Formats: sequence, structure tokens, C-alpha cells
Amino acid sequence: RTIAQSVPFYEQGPPDAPRAIIKEEAERGVVRSANLLVGTANLRSCPTCTINGPVSLCLQTIRPHFKGMVRSCNVRDNCKRGVDRPQQLPRQVVRFLNVAAGKIDWSTEMEKILLKAARAGDDISPLDYPDSARDLREALIRFPLAGKQVLVGGSITPWVEVTLAVAGVGSITTSDYQERVVASDVTTFVHVGAIARSSFDAIVSFSSIEHDGLGRYCDPINPNGDYAAMAEFRAWLKPGGLLFLGVPVGPFEPYRLFGGNKHRIYG
Repeated sequence: RTIAQSVPFYEQGPPDAPRAIIKEEAERGVVRSANLLVGTANLRSCPTCTINGPVSLCLQTIRPHFKGMVRSCNVRDNCKRGVDRPQQLPRQVVRFLNVAAGKIDWSTEMEKILLKAARAGDDISPLDYPDSARDLREALIRFPLAGKQVLVGGSITPWVEVTLAVAGVGSITTSDYQERVVASDVTTFVHVGAIARSSFDAIVSFSSIEHDGLGRYCDPINPNGDYAAMAEFRAWLKPGGLLFLGVPVGPFEPYRLFGGNKHRIYG
């Protein structure tokens, strides 16, 4: 099980050098203790950041910058077909997968179906991430966000947004690196470049930062893409804000890449 756990950010160091205290609970696959201290450099500037994916991370212009983490030359291409598997959706809305276009037809109808299921206590987790919605719901009981302003950092279906709405969140915004026009009664979409500092009381990011910088989704190749995303989350949070973070965890494995450019695993 991946994590649905809040992370307090402590006011230490300059704004672009956040310290995130993350808790670790190996028996549940939840990260519970690690310090991330991001340096003062601009983490979106790097020797490979001018190369857009998808490309093989084994290229000699790329591989040395990942410092031994590249173990496979496989290339996963979700550039034009962002979603290609029904397992990426909650079971209640699998029919909204547009197989021909390789995308999900996010709509108010989909939201209504998930809202009804969530209010009835049904699990609306994506099939690939069983119990993730329940984990998030449990975390929101421990750390209530009623009436708060919350950002969802990357989303392909509204299961996180719906879980937040049912928990009574004040306003929900969903960020994306691409311009998206989506009909929604639950959230408002915003491009990451338009987000101001100290805008949100909390951020929820599930299965997002582990992909950042690997090029699978047409993004620039950046070995520190996940650190850059964390630094951005820190900048967007209000003082004392909370981060609810879901990432793949291998308790007995080192921090590494999995399946070429597929995603990172955090040990």
C-alpha cells in the first residue's frame, strides 16, 4: 500500500531549501522517516533539462547524470496516450477510459458517480492502487481539512478530489503541467506556472512525483525532478501547511528507478 499521510513542513532555511519531515511505517508501506533537504540551486535547471522525453535514459548524454540509478533501457511512452490501462481508474468509472484516444474522458457525470459511491462508503480507489482512497480518507480524519484550500498535484481521475469534497474541504484546485479544459463541479484546473506562493493550506499528491523528470509523459529529463516537485510544493504551501504524499515504496530497496523511465521507487 502506498502512502496517504500528512507531512508537516518546517520553517527552516531559505524558501527554496525546504526540510520535509516524512514519517515511515514499513508494515503498511508508508514512508515515515526521512529528511529531504533541497539545496538552493534551481532544480528545474540541469544538463539534461533541455531534452524532452520519452527517450532512453541509457543515452550517454543522460545516464551519467542519474548516478547509477538507471538499471534498464526500456522506454515507456505515455506522451500522447497518457492513460492506456483500465487499472488506472476506479472500477466505478472504467467506462470513461477512451481507449482510442489514450485518455480519460473526465466529466461531471464521472464525478457524480464517484461522489455517490464515496458517500455510500464504497472504495473509489483506482484498481492499480487498492485501498488508496480509504487511506486518504483515514488521513483526513486524523488531519481534517474542512473549509481549507487544497491543491491536488497532478490527477487523471477525480478520486482524490471527490474524497476531499466528501471530507468537507473548502475549495479544491488541481494542477497540471499541460493546459487542460475539463468540465468539473468538484475542482478547478490550473497550470503549474500560474500557482502563486503560499496559496494552499494543504497539497495532496498521489503517484506523481516519482514520474517527474523521467520523460515518460513528455516532460524534460531531470534526475532531480522529484526534488524539484517537492520544492515547488513547499513554495505553494502556506506556513504550517500539510502535504499528503503517495509514492511507491520498497522498504528493503534503495532509492532507484524502475522499468527504465517508468517511475522511481523510494526505499
